[in-house]
Amino acid sequence: MVESIPSCRSCGECCLGRVLIAKRELPLPPILEAQRAGSFVLPVNGRCAALVGTLGSQVACVVYERRPIKCGMFEVGGDLCLKYRKVQGRRRLLAQLVKR
Repeated sequence: MVESIPSCRSCGECCLGRVLIAKRELPLPPILEAQRAGSFVLPVNGRCAALVGTLGSQVACVVYERRPIKCGMFEVGGDLCLKYRKVQGRRRLLAQLVKR
């Protein structure tokens, strides 16, 4: 069965967790700089500080034009996109099982 690919504006799975940044990306936009720890931008409540909205419904990146290089590597339906969606889906399923 072929998995349907949601629009980036309704998904946001790739915006969960920390993001590796390169020195050439500095300085970062202030919202990301506030969360920087060395070579990483750390998540806020499990997701990128620049992601606004509701995962799975409607999301947006408030620094899209200046997003980190790693973020720009995600292509809708590409290998990284599908990998992150699968991993995040497994994490949610595990969290639900643990709550029972």
